[in-house]
Amino acid sequence: MSNDWQKIEILLIRLLENELTDAEFETLKEWMAGDEKAVSRYCEFIKHYSVVQNAIKGELLDSCKSGEGLDVTILERMLDTEELAPEVEISDPESQVEVVKEVEIPGPVSHKSSKLYFIYSLIVSTAAVFLLMFIVYATIFPPKRGEDVAKISDQLNVQWCRNGEKLLTNDRLLTNQPPYRIESGLIKIEFDRGVEVLVEGPASFSLPSDNEFEILNGKAYAKVPKKATGFTMLSPNSKVIDLGTEFGISVDNFGESDIHLVKGKANLIAGFRDQNKESMMLEVGKSKRVDLNAQVNDIKFDENLFAREMYSEVNFVWRGEGSVDVVELLKGRFGFNKSDHSYFAINHSTGQCFIENQIFDYNTDNKFHPVEYSPFVDGVFVPDSSNSYQVISTSNIVFENCPMTNSEWWYPILTKPVEYVKIRQKVVYRLNGLDWKIDGKLYGDDESAFVLHANSGITLDLSKVRDAIPGVSVHSFTADLGVVEADGEDSKRNMTDFWILIDGKLKQHVTRKQVLVHSDYVFIDFDVEDRFLTFIATDGGDDITCDWWVIGNPKLNIGN
Repeated sequence: MSNDWQKIEILLIRLLENELTDAEFETLKEWMAGDEKAVSRYCEFIKHYSVVQNAIKGELLDSCKSGEGLDVTILERMLDTEELAPEVEISDPESQVEVVKEVEIPGPVSHKSSKLYFIYSLIVSTAAVFLLMFIVYATIFPPKRGEDVAKISDQLNVQWCRNGEKLLTNDRLLTNQPPYRIESGLIKIEFDRGVEVLVEGPASFSLPSDNEFEILNGKAYAKVPKKATGFTMLSPNSKVIDLGTEFGISVDNFGESDIHLVKGKANLIAGFRDQNKESMMLEVGKSKRVDLNAQVNDIKFDENLFAREMYSEVNFVWRGEGSVDVVELLKGRFGFNKSDHSYFAINHSTGQCFIENQIFDYNTDNKFHPVEYSPFVDGVFVPDSSNSYQVISTSNIVFENCPMTNSEWWYPILTKPVEYVKIRQKVVYRLNGLDWKIDGKLYGDDESAFVLHANSGITLDLSKVRDAIPGVSVHSFTADLGVVEADGEDSKRNMTDFWILIDGKLKQHVTRKQVLVHSDYVFIDFDVEDRFLTFIATDGGDDITCDWWVIGNPKLNIGN
């Protein structure tokens, strides 16, 4: 039972200090209704609480006891009035409830001591009455639980702590609440003022106000618009006041804080509460560590330490990487730096993807075939302008200067070299024993790449990429472009062409002759409104023998 009362005492303290949750408040009400001694114990607790609070907040009671520094004129007159007042007769003393017990005071008590004792009792009683009134008021009118200031706008692979509150996307967050805790994953918090904070678990955090975010441990990255300048990020031993910035704070389990300024300006104030503090301006691309003693030291800036953007629908997390691997986009997902090199192929005569050893045929037309498996691939086609034009997008954009071809094709669009695929009556054809090698460099395994064999075409939708990374611009495409090195006269004699278009407009045209000795470095710059990026391999006016184009290390370069 004592253990239960200790829990109740904790709830009462949290109630008085305005920290009680809704669930805890219901527990307290159930106790008040179900325990016949609850009221008396409640009043006793309030009396003790008031004495402690008065002792903490000042020396008033000490002054009363000593009689120093206190004007007691009014209280002395009240005492004199009490002594001169007529006695009050009680008709039935036995029926009265004893409310005051006699207290034996050893030794004689002076008149002055009586007065001081009365003054002391009056002050304590008055304080208890006011506190009791406050509790009654708080019970009838529960204290405000906190201000609704933000929401969880997205989350990815989040595991909330077992004993903590579990929140869903679009759930609202309140100020003055116990810390929120996640064991793993990412959440994006959007303040009503426009501030975005990405939190990476394991982490504990709270929202002291609509203008503050406190990270107790873990990582948090803030993006603050100009209208919210002054937003403050708190840690156990520091605070960072924003001046129109993007910055991250990482707090370890011991309370050390690492601050990395990515963009703009910010003011770092290092130091614990009620202690002297050190203030300084942070520089872009610089980092500071506030150690356990609140001392500030320089540390190496890590531009990829924090998750700066996330998009759960496509499992996307951006940590400041400078490019997106196009091979990963072909597979329907985001990926930075190098692909995982898994096999993937696209049948550009149907728009379907297929795996190794799957039989396919060569029946085709020059129609544009939308692709459903990847949101980033608009569609594929077998290029041929025999019908006077070639459609290259779902919005019916055409390539007006598309050459006439023999409409034949060989292998699908590949993302990894394969030993064989079964085609034509289950005959097994090797990939002519070729490596994806241009300029003596191998692609497809250690180096990301995809291959287009004449005749084939594929279109990416840049708008879908932008939708997946809001706030991050897609500004260019780069790649190494060449024809697979092979022995034999056919590989040197046959013609083949490669075309790169933006929204149907030609950006780059490369022939076999141009890349017989060295590969060609491709750089295509984008305008913000550019949408469709198209790659086409054609037969060059003869047959399609050895017309293998390798697009090595294909990158969409991004940044904010």
